[in-house]
Amino acid sequence: MNGYTVCPRYCSSPLKPYRNYPVAGYGFQGYTPENVTVKMPVKKPKGKELTDDQKEGNRKISSFRILVEHAIGGIKKCRIVKDRFRCRKFGFDDLVMLIARGLHNFRVTISLCLNHI
Repeated sequence: MNGYTVCPRYCSSPLKPYRNYPVAGYGFQGYTPENVTVKMPVKKPKGKELTDDQKEGNRKISSFRILVEHAIGGIKKCRIVKDRFRCRKFGFDDLVMLIARGLHNFRVTISLCLNHI
């Protein structure tokens, strides 16, 4: 998972397509980018149950969202990312985010390598 998928603020659009199917929550209901299909979980109708296909689709979406949330949490281990950023230097906030994403990817890679030893 690359940093653009994890941090949509630094993309050209609010959602970066993941294999042409960006996953969105209900906060993005009105956002429909061109030539892209947005996958959203299906809500349970009032007084009815979801079908098995709808439940399976919701499970797939939630399993992907968990990966994204864990990556965001891993990036926020760097205190400079989660606290208020007051440096007004041009491009410095992008540099900080780039370094935080790199550190997160490094931690994940090292932990995977150490598990195989």
